[in-house]
Amino acid sequence: MGIQSLFALIVFILIAILAKRRNRSAIGWGIIATILFLLIDSVVALAIFVPLSREGFLSDKIVIITFTIQKLIVLGVLYISFSAKLKRREIIKNSRDNSNTPTIQRMITTDDISNLEEYIKDGGDINLRTNLGDTPLILASEKGDLETVLMLLKHGADPLIRNNSGKTARDFALALGHKSIEEELKKCERDLALAKKKYHENSRAFRDAILSNDKDLAMELLAAEETVIESKDKYGNTPLFLCATNDNPDMFNFLIENGANINHVNEAGETVSSIAKKNKSTAITNILNKIRIAKDIAKHKEALDNGEDINRKNKLGDTPLILAAEKGDLDTVLWLLENGADPRLTNNSGQTARYFAETRGHKEIEDIIRKYEQ
Repeated sequence: MGIQSLFALIVFILIAILAKRRNRSAIGWGIIATILFLLIDSVVALAIFVPLSREGFLSDKIVIITFTIQKLIVLGVLYISFSAKLKRREIIKNSRDNSNTPTIQRMITTDDISNLEEYIKDGGDINLRTNLGDTPLILASEKGDLETVLMLLKHGADPLIRNNSGKTARDFALALGHKSIEEELKKCERDLALAKKKYHENSRAFRDAILSNDKDLAMELLAAEETVIESKDKYGNTPLFLCATNDNPDMFNFLIENGANINHVNEAGETVSSIAKKNKSTAITNILNKIRIAKDIAKHKEALDNGEDINRKNKLGDTPLILAAEKGDLDTVLWLLENGADPRLTNNSGQTARYFAETRGHKEIEDIIRKYEQ
């Protein structure tokens, strides 16, 4: 059992490594190979070597040597078999013929359907195109192969893709009189259109709810389709941009609390921060500043927890306190001072935190630092 377990482990490791190199599931293939090894090895041992050993035809030493050789042979056969199978799957997935026609298309045009689903299950691109822009679905529709069309649609083939001539799979089915295929493709296109319409309707409804300050409706729509919070108009603006543009801090906060991205950039290269500043929306700018300050404090706290010096300096000699005072971050300044930041330290230019607070007009910060300097 000890030798068998050792060889089983070797089989698992070898096949797992082989599978990983072929971009397959290492654990899955390793387990399958190990089970096969144990089964084959046990059958051979029970059928041949165990009876001979019991009858006294083989000595214990010869049995051990023979068992080891047997296991090496089984291991070798399995490795070669799995290597060939994995290589074949990779070839099926990636190869093209001399006319640059992907293998999946050749399977359809030559009725080699037996390998088609295997290709798809192995992660092959179901919408792979020929040099004419034809997808497998277009080729199957042109050929009138309803069974293949249904199978491709089931696995997610896109019926809306057009080839280099601007034709879809349904265009070919319609032109060639493949009525059943045309009806299936039409139904699939309708379903896709409805799904797309539903998403756009939800996105529009969500935006309307934000504009009308209806949090209950917004939450209901968000629960039904969480991606609406990042839905974009033709200018790349998300609902958060609407709040920044219309100076609506209440709904702005609502969106942020529900995970809206404050760093999104629209088609014009603007962020919600730049829009808020452009529109002089003090309330929204303050919300964004609080978020930034909270992140700064969290960063400093993490650094402190990791044993870093609270008075550490950058290349210019600025400490976290100097930087916070320069930005006017009152909360960060207070937190740093309360946690041991030294207000008397200077940067490479001899400037202190109080110097920046004073020159930037941050009077409250200047007064607080002055108290800590005493």
